[in-house]
Amino acid sequence: MEDRHRSRNVKIRGVPETVTQDDLQGYIGRLLSSLLTPQQMKTALTDGIYRIPRAASAPADTSRDIILQFQTRTGQATLMAAVRGKASHLFETASLSFFQDLSRPTLLWRSLLKPLTTTLRQTSIPYRWAFPRSLIITHEGATTRVTDPSEIDSVLAALGLPPRQEQATTDRRPKAHHTWDVANISPFQPSNINVPSSKASKEHRVNWHRGDT
Repeated sequence: MEDRHRSRNVKIRGVPETVTQDDLQGYIGRLLSSLLTPQQMKTALTDGIYRIPRAASAPADTSRDIILQFQTRTGQATLMAAVRGKASHLFETASLSFFQDLSRPTLLWRSLLKPLTTTLRQTSIPYRWAFPRSLIITHEGATTRVTDPSEIDSVLAALGLPPRQEQATTDRRPKAHHTWDVANISPFQPSNINVPSSKASKEHRVNWHRGDT
């Protein structure tokens, strides 16, 4: 349901903070004109434009993302089609990136499909995301829809690609090995990380073996 409410939105990253809220309407109007045809502009009518708070982990000088809300999903789809395949778009000295405005659960779901999407990019097999949560792959005239991460291995086999285990063993990049001294480590709780008290137990040595750099 949350993704359905967001389906008319586009998240724009890279708009300088010097563009104030009062200036956003004109700025976005010029941006859309640089990307869309006059005919497309007629369907790209917006309901709202606003900045969202930056992530807590983001540097203080990082510009806040812009949410551009269209009146219809057609307007949203028109803009996303115009920027598809572009890593960024240079506009008025700023390098902008465009993303679908997705909920956290959907972002997590997509991250679970990363082993598959990485392989598809490496083998130049086209795919696209579909609403609400599915991945559509087009290969040799056939279309495959993936709706669950558990389907990854069967999809790889159907496409004639090596399974994930073989991909891992054929990756010959050097592995990084780090040894960190970490004091006062409490058991990891995914939903609630507690800061250890000052009366913590003795220092432990943790060996961290990273699979990839």
